[in-house]
Amino acid sequence: MSGRARVCVGVEEIGEFAKIKATNCRATRPLQQTHAMDEGLARKAAKEAFVSGCTGTTVAEVTLLICLPAAGWFLQRCLVVSDVVPHGLVKGGMLDVVVAVLPSVMCLFVPYLAAPLGAASVAAGLIVLTMADKGIVGAQPRRRATGPSGVSPMRTRHHRQPFVGAFRSTVLLVTCAAILAVDFPSFPRRLAKTEHVGTSLMDLGVGAMVLSSGTGLVSRSGVTAGAALPWVSALPLAVLGFARLASIKAIGYTEHHSEYGVHWNFFFTLATVVLAYCAMAWVVRKVLGLAFCWQVRLALAGVIATAHQAVLVGTPLQAYALSADGTIGRGQSHAARLVAQNKEGLTSLPGYTALMLAGTALWDVVCHTGTRRRTSTSHAPGRNRMLCLLAIDILLWLALVPIHLLSPPSRRVVNASYIVWTLASSGLLLCLFWFIDIELPHPAPSNLLAAWNKNQLALFLLANVLTGMVNLSLDTLSVSWWSGVGLVLLYVCTLCIVALVALKRSWRLKFW
Repeated sequence: MSGRARVCVGVEEIGEFAKIKATNCRATRPLQQTHAMDEGLARKAAKEAFVSGCTGTTVAEVTLLICLPAAGWFLQRCLVVSDVVPHGLVKGGMLDVVVAVLPSVMCLFVPYLAAPLGAASVAAGLIVLTMADKGIVGAQPRRRATGPSGVSPMRTRHHRQPFVGAFRSTVLLVTCAAILAVDFPSFPRRLAKTEHVGTSLMDLGVGAMVLSSGTGLVSRSGVTAGAALPWVSALPLAVLGFARLASIKAIGYTEHHSEYGVHWNFFFTLATVVLAYCAMAWVVRKVLGLAFCWQVRLALAGVIATAHQAVLVGTPLQAYALSADGTIGRGQSHAARLVAQNKEGLTSLPGYTALMLAGTALWDVVCHTGTRRRTSTSHAPGRNRMLCLLAIDILLWLALVPIHLLSPPSRRVVNASYIVWTLASSGLLLCLFWFIDIELPHPAPSNLLAAWNKNQLALFLLANVLTGMVNLSLDTLSVSWWSGVGLVLLYVCTLCIVALVALKRSWRLKFW
């Protein structure tokens, strides 16, 4: 064979090899894509299984965890009123983060530290106060600045009491920390949301958020706000619910269907509860001709909670809502299928409505009863009301024992024991903040709490967005213990910085 012929044969062989390689590449590319899709589905299934099947923890452990933030804020207030730390640390929020926020977040990962850290914070605060009174450190506790009627500037400017703002801010801060922390193996599974019945920190967080949102339905005069405001407030919640649903379905984000259902989410729950509250207010005022006062709301809460519990116990509703069966109505109407797919969220609505009614009645009594009669700097009226709230809270804890034995708390159906447990736990935290506000008054106790309280919805949305970004950018299940803790701490500090910047620049998302 001549040289020219050998060259032609070589060229043909190279061409055939290139065609075979290109064919193999085209065949391999779908296999690679399929493998990536299978890996993504497997990771999604692993995450769903990771947050499923949780049985919860004891009521005592949850109570210790919610008392820890109050102990941290007690230490912070002791340091502020004793003038021990530089004013820049107080105004910039650094003191708040170090003594109150970081310990509370760390105890989400190591719950056993809650009791010793809380005791240490209280002891340190008492030591600081004692040393300041004796002139050993700092200065004497500052004299309370008062307005023209003997009320501090914070109370004059805002209709909500400072301790109510502290409660709202703390609930939101811990909730935002938990929604990211739960995705890491370093977060104890017993603190995650329970699958069926039981008590956990995140279960309590959902009910406390509903109670906290009820403060927006109470007006300055102590009477529930007019019908227009609640209706308008429900609209953005519904929009956010649809936006969350569309975004999750579009990107294939990890979902826990037994939490609310296939399409339902917490924003839909809040929007529906506000609308139900507004509808009841309209019926009571326009049809019955009665005032929608706190007594009426409390009575309605009791009636709804009792009726809801009776239906749960006397019918198969609770068993069906807690089951994994979502096929009822298949082959029938589209509406029946939607109800079956979202049975968890729909079943819990009466319970959350009762919780909202009880919460607004509580805020009405706490924030407004006796405030117009207060004309001096004496703390006796506030202390008496705080002791009254404490007595009610003790009664709730006592009532929880037999109700718990009859039917354990369930966040998925929001039964009577869950409602009573949420009210008792939230009342305890509120009493602690109220005690701090009475015994250690200060006109501007915490910029960080004020910052979180001012932009609650914006910070909650930002927390959800950051949580989604973290989950989409890395495999949280393979992250080490320290890396998970560090990421959550960085995330919480980022939220605190954003909140403080928004406060300084007077930014506020809420426009309704």
